[in-house]
This record gives sequence, C-alpha cells and structure tokens, in this order.
Amino acid sequence: MSLVLANAGRTALLALFAFTALGLRREALERERAAVLAVEASDVRALCARAGCREAVFYERLKHLGVSGVVLRSEPLERLVDSKEVLRFSASELARMKEAGLAASAAPLAPGALFVRDEGTRRRLEEAALAQDAALRQGRWGKMAVLELPGESSADGFSAGFDPASARAAAQAGLTAVYRAATTADLRLAVDADGPAAVLLDRDPSAFQAAARGALEDALAERRLWAALPSGAAASGLARGTGRLLAAGEMPASAPLSRLLSVVEGEGTALVVLRLEPALDPAASAAGLRRLARGVRSRGVGTAWPVGQDDRRRPGSAERAARAALAVAACVLGAVWGMRRAVAAARTVSTEAWLAEAAPLREAAVGCAAAALCAAAAGAVSHAAMAEAGPGAPSWSGAAVGLVGALGFAGLWLSDAGDWKALRGGDRGLWLRVGAAAALVWFLASPPAAAGASLSWLSALRPGWWWMPGRWQEILVGWPALLIGLCVYTDSDADARPWLFAGLAGPAGAVLALSRARVPYVPLLSQSAQAAALGLLFGSALWAAWSARRPSAR
Repeated sequence: MSLVLANAGRTALLALFAFTALGLRREALERERAAVLAVEASDVRALCARAGCREAVFYERLKHLGVSGVVLRSEPLERLVDSKEVLRFSASELARMKEAGLAASAAPLAPGALFVRDEGTRRRLEEAALAQDAALRQGRWGKMAVLELPGESSADGFSAGFDPASARAAAQAGLTAVYRAATTADLRLAVDADGPAAVLLDRDPSAFQAAARGALEDALAERRLWAALPSGAAASGLARGTGRLLAAGEMPASAPLSRLLSVVEGEGTALVVLRLEPALDPAASAAGLRRLARGVRSRGVGTAWPVGQDDRRRPGSAERAARAALAVAACVLGAVWGMRRAVAAARTVSTEAWLAEAAPLREAAVGCAAAALCAAAAGAVSHAAMAEAGPGAPSWSGAAVGLVGALGFAGLWLSDAGDWKALRGGDRGLWLRVGAAAALVWFLASPPAAAGASLSWLSALRPGWWWMPGRWQEILVGWPALLIGLCVYTDSDADARPWLFAGLAGPAGAVLALSRARVPYVPLLSQSAQAAALGLLFGSALWAAWSARRPSAR
C-alpha cells in the first residue's frame, strides 16, 4: 500500500490508461455502425395513389433496396371521417335523420357522435382515447358502435392514433414500424405497440410527461424497441435504456450522399428518414434510395437495425456524472497540455546542436505534431468516458471551449504575479486583450453559418469530406495559427502569444471532436488527422507568403 501511495501519480496514469484501452477495445468489438433508412408511410401512400401501384408491392421493393423502417404519424380523426371509416353527424343532421325516420326520436345520439362499423377501428379509437385521457362513452345503434366524446367540439382536436393497416403492411414486407411521437399520447401508443418497433421522438425526452417517459425507459431496458432522438436533442430525460438510442435525421431521397454521411458518420448509429417525392414515379424514387444505400454500404456501414449493440450493464447516475467530469477534464487539460508540449518541442528542436541551421517551419511542425499527439491521447480518454452517453455532440462542449480559453489566456498573459496585479489595477491594454480573447472564444464556440460554408465545396468534391465545413475552426484558424505562432516564437523576437492563443482552437477542436459518443474512435481520429494536415498546409502557405515579404529577423 505504501508503495502505491508513494507512486500515486504513476498509479493514476496507469489506471487511466487501462480504462481508456479497455473502453476503446470494447467499442471496437461491440459497436455496430448502422444507418437505418426509413420512409414515411404517408409519402408511400401518396406516391402509390398517383402511380396506381400497390403499397405492399412497393414496400417489398423498398426492403430489397436497403430500407429498414416505415415511419407512421398519428392521424387526425378527420382523416377517418373523410375516408368514411367513421361517420360523424352534426346536430342538424341528426335532427333530419329522426324526422326522416332513420333514427328513433328517443335514440340517445349526441351531436358529434362517432359511428363505427369496423371492430378494429373501434378498438383503435378506444386506445387513442385512453392515451389522450379522454372520456369515451360507448353505445350501439344497429350494427354500428356509437362512440361519444364530451362536447361536440372535442372531436375536432381528437387524434385517431397510428394506422394499424400501414403497420401491418410494413411488417408483412419485413420492415419495422417507426412510430413518430409528437405528443405524450403518441408516445404512450408507440410504447404499447406490438411486435418489433421503434419510436422517433420529435422533441427532447424531457418535454414528455414523466409517466410516459418512464414507460419508454422500461421498454428500452427490456429491449422491446429502439428509440431515436432528433439531432442535437439531449438524452438526459432518459435515465435507463440509453444504449438503445439512435440519432435521427430527415432529408429528401434526392439529397447528396455527403448529407446522409453527415448524419450517419457524424452522429453514430442513426435512423435517417428519407422523404419521397410523390410527384416522381416509383422507379425514380427507388433510384434515389438505391444510390444512398449503396453509398452508405461502400463505407462499411450497414443499413439494417443493429442487433448486438450495447447489450450490457447500464451505468447509474453517479457513474455517468463521473464519466462526464472525466471527459470534460480530458478535453480542457488535453488542449492546454498540447499547447505546452508544442512550445516545449519547438524550443527543444531549435536548440539541437546537430541541426545545421534553424528552420522555423520544421521546428513548428514538430511542435504541432506534439500537440496533435496530446490531443489524440486526451481524445481517447474522453471518448472512452463518453461511451455510455447518448447520441450527438456533448452538451458541455461550449463550456469546455470557454475553460480552454480561460486557462490558455491565463497561461500566456497572466503567468506572473505582476500580470495579475496589472489586471486588478485596471491596465487598459491587458483588459483589451481579455476582451479580444473572449470575443475570439465566443466566435469559435458559436461560429456563423457562413464561416463553415467556405469549405462546403469540399463535400461536393468528395462525399467523404462532409465533416470539413463543421470543423473549419481547426482547419482555417487553429492549426494555421499554432504553426505561425511557433514559427514566430522560434524565428523572431515578436510577440507570439496572440498566435498561440488562437492556435488553441486546433488541439481543443480535435479533442472535442474525438469525444463524440456513438461514433467509432478510429474514423474520428482519421478525420482529425486530415483536419490537422490541411490546417498545417494552409498555415505553411501563409508563413511562406509572410516570410517572402519581410527580411529574416535573425
């Protein structure tokens, strides 16, 4: 025990290394990469009605193309009324029926009553009313069931639930019904659905009632169904069953492959709803789906529901909090540590006696390589810690960027006691630097859309480069500024601190990108390496142009 305590630092590092290695190994062995492609049942209905084809036949064709799910939306009662599946009479219509002798004058028929012939439709309306906490009174009129809601106007906003015929047609074709839940009533009906199913939440889970959310947690924990969250939604509203969560995206079937890859590879295992164009014929719609499915498969991603993923113990709230704290610490300290090692490596190389002469670009490249290695190591720790989190980027990424900026500014401009004294004394120049640093951090943490659009042409050139517009901070700011800052630091007496501060965006962005849960670590590492290489090439070109216009400082 005394030996362990005497080497507490080494013991902690060894434990952290083992934790990270085991986490990445488990991910490599168990994590499935899947893009579950789904279509809207309403789109299929409209397309088949226009083209005159059978929905069941079209579903069979979709199955062979790579589609795995059919999205069902809850339908308003008016659709059943329009299709004559449900008859509804107003007060004046009931009066005319009684005058014509079609109904007895004493018949207990209230205005707005629903007359249902089919037994399945009656059960559907009963379940929908129960999910909406509506009091539904029942009676009989001849061979029809009579359902009454309190008040004539209450039926106007009544939801008839999901169409069981569409769910049966999808199941017969081997497709999974995906119930889209916009309200708590929709969520209740979706959780109670029979057979293989999935739930697509239109909102953050915390927006639904606690009881319905608890039922979803129970169903997920029992592995009865999958759940999908819209991109950017937090899974914090679900305490259990987070291993059965998918990211969700929606786009037209004619979308470019890069847009689909941004959801599939950017969010991890994902459910992608592909909207069909009813104006097109079935052959054209099938061609678009085939193109996207083939493009996804060519990158080693399956198009079926994952079956062996996350079949293991779920962490408790204390463990999840500890993992999040470890991930934040790894991100913040990894970026700052990478900057320190970059400066130290550049300084060491510049003083080596075996080098014939100084070469700022060479020394800066060594420093940037050291920063990249530190970012990769810190990103591995953070990625292993976030393995149990839900899909999407970490919710604390903005706070992590702010902490990196604060620590970086303190290390560069407030490293001496005199600097702190000047700050407290209201030194105008120092406070201007604080304001400029805060503005830069805010700009990098909340970038305008136009900044990333400057690299959007790359995704059109190669669909695999879809991620570059989202990481423009590293490519256009972070790594070029770090390279130039190290060149200035080793080649002249000029102040390199502004460049080095902006260069924090390079390793910080890399670590945050590597922290994404539900996305395999190796592809993230490959993307980070490409981002660093492009940024360093851009920075080298800027430094070469700058050096050509000024005399050497040495």
